[in-house]
Amino acid sequence: MFRHYSFVIFVCVIISAFVITYDAEPEAEIHDDVTIQETVKSVELKPKYLEIQAGEILIKSYDRELEISAGDVISFSGRLMSSEYYVQKYQNRSYTGYLKSRNISYICYPKKLEVTGHEKGIYSARGSLISAVDRHIDRLYRSDAPVFKALFYGDRSELSEDIKTSFSRTGTAHILALSGFHTGIVLVFINILLIRVPVRKRGFAASGILLAYAFLTGLRPSIIRAVAFFIIYYVSFIREERYSVLSSALLTASVMAAVNPYYIYDAGFQLSFASVISIAMFMPLARRYSVPSFMAVTLSAQILTLPIVVYSFGVMPIFGLAANFAVIPLISLAMALFLVSMIFYAASAVIPFAGFFAKYISQGAIFVKDMLIQINHMFERLPYSYMENLETEIWKIALYYVIILLIYRLWEIKTVKENIYELEELPKIIA
Repeated sequence: MFRHYSFVIFVCVIISAFVITYDAEPEAEIHDDVTIQETVKSVELKPKYLEIQAGEILIKSYDRELEISAGDVISFSGRLMSSEYYVQKYQNRSYTGYLKSRNISYICYPKKLEVTGHEKGIYSARGSLISAVDRHIDRLYRSDAPVFKALFYGDRSELSEDIKTSFSRTGTAHILALSGFHTGIVLVFINILLIRVPVRKRGFAASGILLAYAFLTGLRPSIIRAVAFFIIYYVSFIREERYSVLSSALLTASVMAAVNPYYIYDAGFQLSFASVISIAMFMPLARRYSVPSFMAVTLSAQILTLPIVVYSFGVMPIFGLAANFAVIPLISLAMALFLVSMIFYAASAVIPFAGFFAKYISQGAIFVKDMLIQINHMFERLPYSYMENLETEIWKIALYYVIILLIYRLWEIKTVKENIYELEELPKIIA
């Protein structure tokens, strides 16, 4: 790893991003009784309020029944605060950084909000696409729709707090948040559907579909990373060049952090790249000691992601590895059945009997989903299965990573020496 130029670039970019974004004494702007007109980018239903992003403003409206969609032109008035307000008043630098990673500079709690028109464009197109997908999932899955919406395009607004808490405590919350894991399942499914298409054309088609999927999910950092990985792999395949997962991860993270330095505060960005880098680094070590592939992937991913989970969410899942071993195969099956059922459901518009197959397959997806939720609850109820409300300082996290990297470096040196010794001994063995 330390021999990769990509690692040096990555370290330099991350340090630069931190220096650029860090402000020891940020000054918050507060404007009272302002009236603004903006176009809505996205709308998300939270447990207590409606979260609306309009321009560079995040609007938190307690009128959860408000009918509003992406592309609507809204007029609102109220108190406007810059995102630095959270650092200045609550010392919550992470949340301020997260807001800026989404290109949000202000927060508003509106006294008055009304829709004044609608503007057709990219946000309107995405809103219409999500609404159409929502309707199809609701009609086919009814009360079970919230889980599948979370799995497919990351909408967790309808999930019960019980499910969210349960998955968080067992260390399996990542399956409810969009990641490369979900994109990988979609990609496998695309390849199966296009199996008869020549490889080069299939790569072009898959790239287009994945870009559309990234657009549907709101271009989240974890999805951008996964799509970028596939495109880099595809280009490497076409050019017949060697593909390095580690270099791809480090360079993709560097580019994203260079474009928007505030990405370093986004937990999704941190976990997405930490998991891939961790797998690329430690899976060969796990395989060397004959750890099965599936277990090796999960175990390797935990090494660099666990400190982020503890620091960001204050939870340490004691049985996280075991829970992941049990849940991940089921979630993969549930996602596959869901995608098949949605294709049949869409086909039912022109092929009447396809609707029957869609309903039948959806019941299988629901059965698997119920099973994984029950298994997850079982792990949650185990004695001492998790530790909550943990607090740790950033220097302890940094020290952990330094120690891990030193251990990895020592293993690299040991491996290189062993390989050199084997090469030196080879002539004697042949003789």
